[in-house]
Amino acid sequence: MNVRALVPGCVTAARVENKNNNGSGSTAASAPSAPSSGGVVDRIPAILDRYMVHGKIDRGTFSTVTLATRRNEQHLPMDRRRLYAIKLITQTSHPARTEREIRCMQTMGGRCNVVQIVDGFRRQDSVGLVMNYIPHEPFHLYYAQLGPAEVQRYMKELLVALGHVHRHGVIHRDVKPSNFLHSRRNGGTFMLVDFGLAQETNTGELTLRPPGSGDGSQRVDKRKESDGVASASVVPVPSAKRPKPSKGATAGGDPQRDQVVFRNPLHRQPSKGNNGSTVSPLKASNNTLKDLVESPLARQIKSTAIGIGNGLKNRGSMVAVAATTQSPLAPGCLERENNDIAEAAPRAKLTAKVGTGLKQQQQQQRQPSDLTSCDCSGRPQVCTRCLVKREMHAPRAGTPGYRPPEVLLKHPDQTTAVDIWAAGVIFVSLLSKCYPFFGNTDDMTSLAEIISVFGYERVRQAAASFNKRIVLAEEQQRMEAYSLRRLCQHFRALYRQRESAAGATTGAAPPSGGSSPPPGADDARNPGDCCANCNRSPERCLCQRRPAERAPKDAASPADDGSDADCDEYGSAAYDLLERLLEVDPRKRITAAAALQHPYFEVQY
Repeated sequence: MNVRALVPGCVTAARVENKNNNGSGSTAASAPSAPSSGGVVDRIPAILDRYMVHGKIDRGTFSTVTLATRRNEQHLPMDRRRLYAIKLITQTSHPARTEREIRCMQTMGGRCNVVQIVDGFRRQDSVGLVMNYIPHEPFHLYYAQLGPAEVQRYMKELLVALGHVHRHGVIHRDVKPSNFLHSRRNGGTFMLVDFGLAQETNTGELTLRPPGSGDGSQRVDKRKESDGVASASVVPVPSAKRPKPSKGATAGGDPQRDQVVFRNPLHRQPSKGNNGSTVSPLKASNNTLKDLVESPLARQIKSTAIGIGNGLKNRGSMVAVAATTQSPLAPGCLERENNDIAEAAPRAKLTAKVGTGLKQQQQQQRQPSDLTSCDCSGRPQVCTRCLVKREMHAPRAGTPGYRPPEVLLKHPDQTTAVDIWAAGVIFVSLLSKCYPFFGNTDDMTSLAEIISVFGYERVRQAAASFNKRIVLAEEQQRMEAYSLRRLCQHFRALYRQRESAAGATTGAAPPSGGSSPPPGADDARNPGDCCANCNRSPERCLCQRRPAERAPKDAASPADDGSDADCDEYGSAAYDLLERLLEVDPRKRITAAAALQHPYFEVQY
């Protein structure tokens, strides 16, 4: 069977597919019937040429996964057949996103715990990707049973996969336990899957693009590509706008480097319209005035002008109403009024001149932070400063609960540190036996949870580096950071207490790790002795700086330096790596390659 490429221009996909054809040469009409399996066979009947479909095994927002086996192995017992997972991509997904997912699995798959594509089908707008089935168990069934050595191996294998992906300049953007498959029963396999939300960057040592594809030399609309909804059209670059050749460039140059990629043009190539006029690919239509009027900036300026015009109109009507509502004037009143106006004119000019001078002086004395402030706070309208601001576009793809502060704050320049934060969230769930650790509600709630754990000051400083400002009540601005080690020990003690109360299968309460006493040990204490930040007693305080450390230091009250971390079964190195993974500022967050060199992975458990 001659199957076309999955995505136009993606020749490698067809090559992989032909490699796995095994020369069957059969057609869909001659294939025996099989269960429908939620539409995968209905939408792509050609799948039955080479595979037997056994039913759906998973379903997500953008795809449905079906279990299948090879048709030429149906004579074998089920335990000897090779199992495959067919991912049927939702028809609403943009072809650019599908192409990127295929390139990720072709280029990076098969190594370093990254899933590989082995086959593929396309019928009209339906795409099915075939991968090896990875036996795995749901994360919530085994995460609390992992010991220190197993947690260490889990994190190492996850960072190996992320390091391999980041070397290619790719942000996975959806790192979570359900996308990092693990099975304790099948030899401890690990596999990073689902590159449907992956985003390409130009910071990797390697690239997804084949040689000669013009990667890095084409100007791309990053705003649209980050959302995964871009389709490319290549247009020659004018000679005046061509970039200067580098020092190592040849004299002949590369013809593909003289191209610009325009995303989603209405007309891909210049063509003749109905009236014989040439339609340019650089504008939406031949009506220039219409294009200018319908642009976002024009709409903003128009709304601003309308608002100002309405304000002047209302002010003029108010003056007219005030003039008409005055009492009738005596015969000599009009003359006196005109004389008063004439005398007041010089004074008005002087007042206006002084007012202008004061205004200029205030502008000179204004701090840089005041220049970005707006005038619409607390008002039922949008000020002109906000109306003329440039539209803000930032990638927000990802699963709630695993998005870092830069995504929640809509920072446009996001890096592979997005995946590192998600790995840290998984790590804190493994150490605290609390899953999920952060809630999966809206962005503001997620940001509030991050502030409650890491403190207002750290998040404020990170937001300032993004040119963002966080506004909180004054009492909430005094929130201090928690100690991640004490927080993990606290939740781990709660989990073990629940397990002991429910009757563990071992018949005895598991040993508690860490230095935190069990909950309820000091309920009879005076509330006035509790920490003002976490509302707990001094010895059970979860804050990074306990009350004794916040007080002035003297010889009589030594501060808690956190040396009791060695009493924890995981050791201090685990919590040090956790702090580096969950660094609020992405510029200071550790990379996957550096994390693999951390002393935590040298500890013998």
